[in-house]
Parts: sequence; C-alpha cells; structure tokens
Amino acid sequence: MKQIILLFLILFCLVTVGDVVFAMDSAAYRIAPDVLNESGGTSDSANYRLFTNLGESPTGASDSAAYRIHAGFLQADNPYISFTVSDNSLDFGVLSTGAVSTRDTTLTISTNAMFGYSVDAYDDTSVGIAYGMVNGANKIADATTPNVYINLPLAGVEHYGITVTGTHAAAGYAGGTKINSLDNTNRTEIGSYTSYIAGDTITVQYRASISNISEADNGYRTTTTFICTGEF
Repeated sequence: MKQIILLFLILFCLVTVGDVVFAMDSAAYRIAPDVLNESGGTSDSANYRLFTNLGESPTGASDSAAYRIHAGFLQADNPYISFTVSDNSLDFGVLSTGAVSTRDTTLTISTNAMFGYSVDAYDDTSVGIAYGMVNGANKIADATTPNVYINLPLAGVEHYGITVTGTHAAAGYAGGTKINSLDNTNRTEIGSYTSYIAGDTITVQYRASISNISEADNGYRTTTTFICTGEF
C-alpha cells in the first residue's frame, strides 16, 4: 500500500510542476508555452567565435526542393560557400587612342555564412602606376594606385584598371563611375555582404586605352586573382 501511495504522489507533483512552468500570464499578457533555458549566448575572442546553449535539444532537419529548415534551438547547418567567375580569360583586341576598350566578367557568390562574405582582388603587376599591363619592356600604366579611386579616364589617355558594380560592390567604385587599380602587393576588397545570401553577383569591368605616345602593341597582358572568403 505504501508503494502505491508514493507513486501517486510523484505523479501528482509532476503534473503540478508542468502546469506552472508551461504558461506565464498576468492581467496584461499570456505567454504559452514559455521556454526556460539554463544558459547560452556568444563567446568570442580574436581567434574564435562560439555560439552555445544549454537546456534545449535540436529536433533535426526538414527540406524540400525550395527550402531547408533546421528546427530546434541553435540547430547548426552545414557551412558552405560557392564562388564562380564567368570568364577564365578576356581579350581586348587591338587598343586604340579613339576609344576605351572594356571587357566584363561576373562573380557569383552563394553562402550560408552568418556574417556573409568578402571578395578581394589583386593582379601580377608590380606596385606603381607604370605597370598596369605589360608585354616585355612595353607597359600600359595603371590608372591610379590600389585603393585610390578616380573618375573614369577618357579615350586617348593611357590607363588600365577596373570598375565594379553590383548591389554589394565596394562603395569606393561609386556604382561604376570610379576606377581602381590592382598590383601584386595589395589585396583590394571589391565587394562584401554581412549575412547569408544566394546568387549574389558582382560585375568587374576591365578598362584599357592608349595615348598617342603609348607603344602600339596588342600583346599586353596581366593576370587577376579573386579571393572569396566566407565570414562564418
């Protein structure tokens, strides 16, 4: 008989506690159901960032062709970043004093990184405005020095550089109205975003022209490298 009474008292206590914890209300509001967690939050330093929670359990992932949801408190997703460049090479053809030659390439970025991404660029020419594109001893000057933005040069002015457009292009390019130059020492940020995103695009336009005193040569070349970093 004692064992039966003890079991009944335990069940009664569980039900009573459940009724109290499962709802919060007053004359002005009601929260049902409420959640009481033990602890959690963000811990970080110069070298790491950690998101933690104690007191909840994840419930797993659900997905379809159109969405993916990871339900539960602080349910983690598999980190990913996709970065594509539309062209492996571009050809200006024969440069002219009568026009600015332009060629475009499109960068496409998708990532679930919580703090987004950044894209940097550099090329294989030396520091200084005299080394934008080279062919042996012949050179076309950079339009400016890296990270110094100037108005787009006119035809007949010797220059080589890039301008960048896109919703998340670097602000210094002023929506394609400014030109910048690259070299092999400085990494120049050309675009960034601060949250997860799918199919974001940045268009890089390469611009080149020659002046009356430029060496007539159609073999000028340079190599540009792009680096896309996910901010997980």
